[in-house]
Amino acid sequence: MSQKHFEVEQIKRRKVGARIEAMKKTGQATGSKFRYAYSKNLKLLTDEIETYQEILKPDDKFLEYQNKLNVLRVEHAKKEEKTGAPMSETNNRGEMNYVFENARKYDSEYKKLKAEYQSVIDEREKQIKEFDSYLDGTVSFSFHKITDVDVPESLTAEQYSGIFFMIADAEEKENVVPIKKAEETPVCHEEVK
Repeated sequence: MSQKHFEVEQIKRRKVGARIEAMKKTGQATGSKFRYAYSKNLKLLTDEIETYQEILKPDDKFLEYQNKLNVLRVEHAKKEEKTGAPMSETNNRGEMNYVFENARKYDSEYKKLKAEYQSVIDEREKQIKEFDSYLDGTVSFSFHKITDVDVPESLTAEQYSGIFFMIADAEEKENVVPIKKAEETPVCHEEVK
């Protein structure tokens, strides 16, 4: 029976991005075993995020709608006198909105454009809703593990907590072998919900 330097862990798909951000807080911590495990685990997680981005990617018709909507907004926006750039303002939610010359005319043309692309918009909303439900499921990862002695001493408590999943507990330490002797390669296992 071969020893493993990784173990399978299930996490909510919705938390994959947070795990990446927590890992990135370790900065440029050193140590070859640490950097190797860090790099392999980060790759697993970022590959998963890329898959999510591909799933959520809008189709060409929706991109066409968005492009026409942006052109319409710029066309009807008030322009800066010096630069001719469209004027905008930020609302109380931090969102940028154009300031329109004639809001009624813009609204009228927007309603026509929206009606023309309504089925495309509905399909996109359905795609987003399905994806949101998908994120409630779990995904399994085979994370590389290291022992606590391989963790750089320079890490703060916050940084340490961000990579805690990489550190083998007492039972696992018996199964952690030097990375150069590992016989298996970690993979991401998708669980069908």
